Amino acid sequence: MKVDNVQCTVTSIAGKVTVVGDLHGSLDDLLMIFFKNGLPGNDNPYVINGDFVDRGPCSVEVSILLFSLSLLYPNSFLVNRGNHEDVIMNKRYGFTTELVKKYGPLANRISKGFEGVFRVLPLLTVVDNSVLICHGGVSDITD
Repeated sequence: MKVDNVQCTVTSIAGKVTVVGDLHGSLDDLLMIFFKNGLPGNDNPYVINGDFVDRGPCSVEVSILLFSLSLLYPNSFLVNRGNHEDVIMNKRYGFTTELVKKYGPLANRISKGFEGVFRVLPLLTVVDNSVLICHGGVSDITD
């Protein structure tokens, strides 16, 4: 069954799933997680549970890496939306500022692109039809 903003995965191949939350633009933290838990793949699934932008200095790099991995492993590298994947939060907590510093006059266009991607990210993941993974901070008025 397909439901908008919900994604499902199974652990039948790996027997496990690594859940990661609140990276907040820390590329070092993400790379350390991969070092300690293994690189993502069909035999090593991950669920990124939102809040991967804002606060840290590498939100762009973290986002691009996460999106690339989700394209490479669509059934075993899943990215949920958190409350920081939102235009208002981005303005308040630093992602917009990071874009301006890195991309200058192109920042607004790039920001709009990220906003479009954020809007279509799933709000939750269901693992093995029994475990619900959802970021606790998602607002009922999130666009």
